[in-house]
Amino acid sequence: THPHFDHVGAFIEIMDSYKAEITVKNVYYSPFTAAFCRWANTSNQVDTSEVLVYDEFERVKTQNTDVVFRAMRRDDRASVDGINILCMNSFDENVRDVNSNSLVLRLETSGVVILVTGDITDVSVDRMRNYYGADNALWHADIVQAPHHGYVAGISNTRLYEMTNPKYVLVDCSTYEYTYNSVNVVTHE
Repeated sequence: THPHFDHVGAFIEIMDSYKAEITVKNVYYSPFTAAFCRWANTSNQVDTSEVLVYDEFERVKTQNTDVVFRAMRRDDRASVDGINILCMNSFDENVRDVNSNSLVLRLETSGVVILVTGDITDVSVDRMRNYYGADNALWHADIVQAPHHGYVAGISNTRLYEMTNPKYVLVDCSTYEYTYNSVNVVTHE
């Protein structure tokens, strides 16, 4: 979804070390640029190196000519094995935040809608709401991946969950992250 190690690292390891065991045919990604990643590193966006992760992803793209790499931009569509995919958010060089540029994919199969959100922020949600409208049927989702591993920082989730009204929310994080960093945390100030 974006060039942070916790979102790209396993893919890079699979392509480097497990390609004989795992077949990858297509990769859909948010088309970050080297210039943006360099800017993000110099502006202290996060503690990790977007340039390093971006460069590693580009290396994998170059080395794996048998895999189709497709940059997804807002409103792009794809269909894979009966799963219809709509890209609702993608890289925009004018949005000066790495997480806010996370890829957001709306997956629909057999009448079930799943919204994969990466590490989007309230900025991302507002941009998508302004573009698609708050009442658009595209917002309906049965399952929503909690943005940014369920962390409270950067997103209130309220608007997203009100628009999507999901039956289930997936929190993709470790037990440690859930216990100490995510929506489970109660802070005392």
